[in-house]
Amino acid sequence: MTERDAFIRHMLEDPLDDAPRLIFADWLEENGEAELAEFIRVQIAISREDACDRQDEPNGCRPFKPEGKCFPCQRNVPRRQREHELLTSKFGAWTDNLPDCLVAKQCPHCMDQAADWETNVVECGRCECTGLVQDQDNVEFRRGFVEAISLSTQDFLDNAARLFAAAPILEVRLSDKAAYHAIIEGDGRPCWTWWKTLWGGKESQLPPELWEILVPKDRSYIIPWDNITIYNKPTEDAANKALSQGLVTLGRRTARLPPLHEPTPAT
Repeated sequence: MTERDAFIRHMLEDPLDDAPRLIFADWLEENGEAELAEFIRVQIAISREDACDRQDEPNGCRPFKPEGKCFPCQRNVPRRQREHELLTSKFGAWTDNLPDCLVAKQCPHCMDQAADWETNVVECGRCECTGLVQDQDNVEFRRGFVEAISLSTQDFLDNAARLFAAAPILEVRLSDKAAYHAIIEGDGRPCWTWWKTLWGGKESQLPPELWEILVPKDRSYIIPWDNITIYNKPTEDAANKALSQGLVTLGRRTARLPPLHEPTPAT
């Protein structure tokens, strides 16, 4: 394990803590990666300012009295601009360790061009004949690193170990799975739920390893005549948040990372 690997591993083991990221930023600056170091510091500063919920803030932050909260501090305006500049210029370099299913898409310009009759390759200057271009829609950088991702269930299962060993991921959205609005048989209560099986239909199934995390056996609700197992949540947001948390737990387990622990509240 190199020194860089050790810093990354420390960050992955405790992704909720800013300290390992800031220490890594110092190391990056000392080792010729000043832009990534700056990006980490800028995003951490933005996250801290955006988290402010006090009525009065110095240095230009304006209170929004009906809500009792502050607008994001005006100091974040230049930070947001610098964040955009760095991410636009370095997105490819900072995501080259992630699978193409997350950070690339089919080049739209290739579809309008004919293949060369000798090589049978579309000679597209936009994608340098690779057929792929960058896609920033499926990843979100927070505090300097990719923290939120969106991908299909199969892509997640195929790449979970690689993804969680490469980035401190804290949120996962499945592009082909979502909570269903349902009525619980017997009492008519509405709920948001995931189906384990649905009359044998594969398109609605969750992977068994994920289901075991989401729904302990003593908390599931089984409808034997329909071969359905459900676990309900009161709202769509709650169901999707629980699904994301289950995916993160599964991803960290696959990458052999310790379980997440919530930071201790300040006293």
